[in-house]
Amino acid sequence: MKRRKKGRSRMMVMKKKKKKKKKKKKKKKKKKKKRRENNRKKRKKREKEKRKESEVKQEKKKNK
Repeated sequence: MKRRKKGRSRMMVMKKKKKKKKKKKKKKKKKKKKRRENNRKKRKKREKEKRKESEVKQEKKKNK
């Protein structure tokens, strides 16, 4: 009878775990910049409308 060697078997040594490659995330800078510009435009538009409304209210108060 052959004596069994202690330690890892040959099958265990043969099998090696494959390392998974991490995917790099692409940065989306342009979209963020565009969105920021659009938001700024919208904010300005809203403020302009508010200003107009307040002016109209003041005109009405003066006319009364």
